[in-house]
Amino acid sequence: EDDDTVIIDARNDYEFDLGHFRGAIRPNITRFRDLPDWIKENKALFADKKVVTYCTGGIRCEKFSGWLLKEGFEDVAQLHGGIATYGKDPETKGQYWDGKMYVFDDRISVDINQVEKTIIGKDWFDGKPCERYINCANPECNKQILVSEENEAKYLGACSYDCAKHERNRYVQANNISDNEWQQRLTNFDDLHQHA
Repeated sequence: EDDDTVIIDARNDYEFDLGHFRGAIRPNITRFRDLPDWIKENKALFADKKVVTYCTGGIRCEKFSGWLLKEGFEDVAQLHGGIATYGKDPETKGQYWDGKMYVFDDRISVDINQVEKTIIGKDWFDGKPCERYINCANPECNKQILVSEENEAKYLGACSYDCAKHERNRYVQANNISDNEWQQRLTNFDDLHQHA
């Protein structure tokens, strides 16, 4: 809440989309290694400001903070221990965090804010509040998307029509969906485009 300070999320876009600190900048990156290029392209957003970085456990933001200092940024700080430590702090109780924190294990996401729960993620298909990630059912795509259970079933666990009709669609195989039912559900994508 200080005009002379910017908070930069040092995580990937899909992590940010599930949860982030209020007022944080979302770099438009899908991989951490793309962050330096994004910073160079958007340097005007935070020139002459204090830069605070954060990440899940503190490792990425520590690397990123060091890189910022080498690039000539003078006032750089990071959230030590990352979001995970912040969420466990008995004083803050994660209160400035909105949504959930993405984690790289079977849980996929964990709560951070112990004061007020907010859902900031949006369903890939209908834009409704959602915090449930799945991998696209097309094994050649595997894109992570936020999607409700209802829309996962409706759109065959896929992120697009092309992925839904893929011959190795994992959702179709796991749910033993017949060819007739598969073709029927593919028409849901027609409805989606008419309402878009």
